Order: sequence, then structure tokens, then C-alpha cells
Amino acid sequence: MIDKSESITTSKHLASTARPKSRGAGFALFIAFLALFFTVAGIATGYRHWQRMNDKAKANSAAIEELAAQLTTKTDAGINRLRTELDAAINNTQATIQQDLKTMTQLNQETRQFAQTVTQQATQISNLQERLQNYAPPLSSEEWKLEEVIYLLNIANRELHITRQPSLAIQVLRQADERLEQLGSVSLLPVRQQIRREIGALEQLQHATISDISQQISQLAKAFQTVPIPHIEVAATTTPATTSFWQSIKNKAYELWTDTVVVTRLDQPIKQVLDEQTQTQITQLLQLRLENLRLLALQQQNEAYHAQIALIRDTLSAYYPSALTQPWLQALDSLDAINLTPQLPDISGSAKQLQSALSLPPVQGEQP
Repeated sequence: MIDKSESITTSKHLASTARPKSRGAGFALFIAFLALFFTVAGIATGYRHWQRMNDKAKANSAAIEELAAQLTTKTDAGINRLRTELDAAINNTQATIQQDLKTMTQLNQETRQFAQTVTQQATQISNLQERLQNYAPPLSSEEWKLEEVIYLLNIANRELHITRQPSLAIQVLRQADERLEQLGSVSLLPVRQQIRREIGALEQLQHATISDISQQISQLAKAFQTVPIPHIEVAATTTPATTSFWQSIKNKAYELWTDTVVVTRLDQPIKQVLDEQTQTQITQLLQLRLENLRLLALQQQNEAYHAQIALIRDTLSAYYPSALTQPWLQALDSLDAINLTPQLPDISGSAKQLQSALSLPPVQGEQP
């Protein structure tokens, strides 16, 4: 038998205990949805914030790259400008330094020359003071003659090595020998012997004077001017008095052929027929080269002098026959044999020997 009161109580109790459970589950679900909503909202907000930061980062990166490019461009332009200015400054400095070095070199040379001049003047003054102390009384006639001999020996050496005129040097040495002969001193005999040896060496020196060379050149120029270049004569063809029309045409064609074509053997050179204007030009060319040869002889340029003679010889061989140029080539050979700068002998031994003789004490009992 079932007790109803107990069963009813139990069902009510169950109903009253089930309702609180359903309310707690709904609240938990609400809380879960709310948390999910805030999570989604946070995620969306974070994504949008990340996207904004990414855009800003890209913009900042582009700005940085642009700034770096501008900085690089400005830096390269500045460096190039500085390099250009530095190169210009270096070039100006080098030019200034070179100019200063030239000026310093010139000043150094001038100072050296001044020092040498001062040293020479000091030596001369010392010698003069010594001579004044040793020779207080005036010079005698013999001493004046010795001084004149020293001067003549120095002049002879100068004429030989500076003006290159052995004939004048020989004359001056002979005058010095005459002065020593007038003194008649036994101690000066070695000096006179040395002067004689130097005169002999100068006389053996084959040195053509400029006047002789100029005279030979003038003779050649006169010969070139008076003797023209020979013409090449072409034998004229004789035609009969009465010729036919075709014969006259044939003769004219033959004359034209002989005027335009020169037939010669292979072992002979082709002769050229020169007009009067060309002949005049060749003669003027020879005259000009002869005058240049005279100028080179006056300036004593030995190599250019012989080269000019070779040019004149080539011109004669090209335009004149060998039978006509034979005497001219001989004259050119004589001019070519001249050495404008021969090896000059040393004539300073007489002056040195005279100085050594004057430094010795006089010999007792000298005889003139």
C-alpha cells in the first residue's frame, strides 16, 4: 500500500530543488557569452591596433628610406664638392710651391754666383794687398813688361778657346815671345821654349778661316747662278713638204705621243723636262742653301754644316748632269773636309811656367 502523503512530498521537493539548478546554469552561460564577447572585442581591437601600428611602421620605414636616400644624395654631393674644392686647393698649392721652388732655385744660383764673385774679389784684394806690401816701390820697366807678357798669354788663351781663332792666338804668342826676348833673362828661357812649342802646335792645327769658307761659298753661288740647268732636247720629226690629210693627222698624233710619253731603257733613269719657272726655283733653292751653309759656318755648327752640304750635293745630283757638276762636287768635298770645331791644343802651360819662374829667386850673374 502506497502512502500518498510521502509521494506528494517527494515530488514537490524535487521540483523545488530543480529550479535553482537551472538558474545557475543560465547565469554561467551568460557569463561565458559575456567573456566570449569581450574576448572577441579585445581580439578585434588588438587586430585593429596592430594594423594601425603596422601602417605606421611601414610609413616610418618609407620615411626613413627617403631620409636615408636624401642623406646619401646630400652626402655624395657634399663629398664631391669638398673633393673638388680640395683638388683645386691642392693644385693651387702645388703651383705655388713649384713657383716658390723656381724662385728659390734662381735665388740659390744667384747667391752662389754672388758668393763666387765675392770670393774671387776677396782673393784678388788679398793678392793686391800682398803685392802692395811686398812691392811698395813702383814697378820697374822690366816688371811692367812681365805684366804685359802675362796679359798677352791670357789674351792668347782667350782668343783660342772662346773666339776659336788660332791665327790671332799665334800673333799674340809671338808678341809675348818678343817681350820676353827684350827682357833677356836666363830664367825665362823655359817660358820662351814653351811658347815656341805652343806656336808650333797651333800652326799644325788645320783650321780654315771663316773668310776662306765664305769665299768658296760665294764662288759656288756665282757658278750656280751663271750656269743654268740644261734642257733635254727632243729630236723633231721631219715631214715631207706635201702630205696627205691622213698623213698630217698621223704626224700630229705621233708628236702628241712623243710629248706625253717618254720611252727609255730600264737601266737608265727617266729624264725630266723642266720649265723655266722650275729651273729658276731650283737655282734659288741652291742659293738659299748656300747662304744657310754660310750662316752655319759663321755660327760654327759643325753637324748642321755637313748636313747642309749633303743636301746641296743631293740637289745637284738630282737636277744637273754628272759632267757639269764634277767641279762643283769637288768644291763641296773641300768644304765638307773642313772641321769647324777641331780639337784645340792647350796653351796654358806658358802662363803657368811664367808664374813659376817669377816665384823663383833671381839667378846671380844672369846674361841676356
